[in-house]
Amino acid sequence: MLTVLRFLFRVFGCCFLAGAIVLLVADGSRSIAQSQVSAVSAVEFWQSISPQGWEWFIQALHDPSVSAFWQVVFSSLLSWPVWVISGVLGIMFMWLGQSRQKRPRVLAI
Repeated sequence: MLTVLRFLFRVFGCCFLAGAIVLLVADGSRSIAQSQVSAVSAVEFWQSISPQGWEWFIQALHDPSVSAFWQVVFSSLLSWPVWVISGVLGIMFMWLGQSRQKRPRVLAI
C-alpha cells in the first residue's frame, strides 16, 4: 500500500513539475512579446480557470472563524507566480514519493 502511495506522489510530482515548466515557458514567451517581465500570479490563474471557485475561497477566507494569520499567508502565497507554486508542490510531492530504503551504490570501473 505504501508503495502505491509513493508512486502516486511521484506521478503528482511529475505532473506539477511539468505544469510548472509549461507555465514558465508561457510567462517567458509573454514577457518576450511584451518586452517587459510579466508573470501570471496564482490569483489571476485561478480567476481565469474558475471564477466561482475564487469567489467561494474569498468568502471562506473572510469568514470570522478564519484567523488573520491564514488570511495573510494565503494572500501572500497567491500573489506569487503560478509556476513557482506549481514547482514547489511538484518538488514536495517528489520528495514525499522517494524511496526510503538506501540502495547500495555500485561503482562501474
